[in-house]
Amino acid sequence: MRFQLNGETFDVDPDVARSRILMSVPDPVRTHWVEIDGRRWPAKQAFEAATGIRRSEYISHTAVRLLARLGFHTSEIPGPDAAFPTPTPPRPQLRPAITPSEAAEAFATLDTFLQRQP
Repeated sequence: MRFQLNGETFDVDPDVARSRILMSVPDPVRTHWVEIDGRRWPAKQAFEAATGIRRSEYISHTAVRLLARLGFHTSEIPGPDAAFPTPTPPRPQLRPAITPSEAAEAFATLDTFLQRQP
């Protein structure tokens, strides 16, 4: 696949890109990813491994878009509505599993037990 990035033209073979990505150990994924053989890599890490282009030269959306063009399964890039996400309702307040007096009693029991141990 041929593409331009920052005024330079690159030619990347999907099979070569795949093997280069598979040779790297995936960092933890934050938002954008590419999936190969059931494993996910951060999009920028995978694109850097595939092309040799430093991560500082592009944004994650560019990496996702180009990895998808290479035929890989990727995370979705948010559309124009992503700037105005639908607000999520507040989570309901959860009640504690035990009352404060039950917690104090349990702590006192634990404290007594720990004081008896050498």
